[in-house]
Amino acid sequence: MKTDKDFNKLLRVFLKVGWKNITQRQILSLAYRELDKLLPLDDYWESDEHYDISNLIYDWCLGNKLITQEWLDDTLRHLDDERLMELLPILFSNYRKNVSRRLTETLMNT
Repeated sequence: MKTDKDFNKLLRVFLKVGWKNITQRQILSLAYRELDKLLPLDDYWESDEHYDISNLIYDWCLGNKLITQEWLDDTLRHLDDERLMELLPILFSNYRKNVSRRLTETLMNT
């Protein structure tokens, strides 16, 4: 995701095709970008774009069993940025675990 223009094109595709076609690395990048947009505390919080991206992130995490519906329900009382901050370590840990697993498999196959 080199530029904002490239990222916005990719985001439009993601929103059309759904969470199942997004990689771990892409969802992690999306979560970080979403936090960046939320931190200035402007009208972005209430935008349709934020709503769509947040749903995409949480649907991906639920669909890949990184979080449960209970976790999501418990964090609904939090602000959006707080909920994403709680989600980032979960996403990063899962990403790191899978990268390590793939590296181990690659080394074993050589």
